[in-house]
Amino acid sequence: MIRFIVFLIFLVTFPAYADERHGDYYKKWDICHFLKQLADESAKNLPMQMDSTMIMSKAYALGKTITFEVILLYDRQWFQNYLTQTGSSNEQVEELLVKKAKDTWCEGDSLALIKNGAIIRYIYYFKDQTPYFRFEISQC
Repeated sequence: MIRFIVFLIFLVTFPAYADERHGDYYKKWDICHFLKQLADESAKNLPMQMDSTMIMSKAYALGKTITFEVILLYDRQWFQNYLTQTGSSNEQVEELLVKKAKDTWCEGDSLALIKNGAIIRYIYYFKDQTPYFRFEISQC
């Protein structure tokens, strides 16, 4: 858990004056280079347990996109049983994952990155590496 908190602090403490009033600050930066550095620094702390149900396994950047790969610690069958037992839908879970990511990236200094063209991608896999869900944040 402490590694995750350190990771989150790292994500939101890059150039401190990059809020809306200083959005041009990032135009001086090479966003692609910055995202590559962010991914490389993040990758040093991976794999990282995010909570009791998932592990962030990879972080990498290509161009203006930074990608985080997350492994869910259960298989599709367990997940389907969970949805049935709780009366939840797959769409509700996906909406929650997107909301959590947007809550992280769409405020404070992180927002300036997105406003200046960065794309944040998450890819979720079940524990057997079968794909579950992917999404991108390109606007808030």
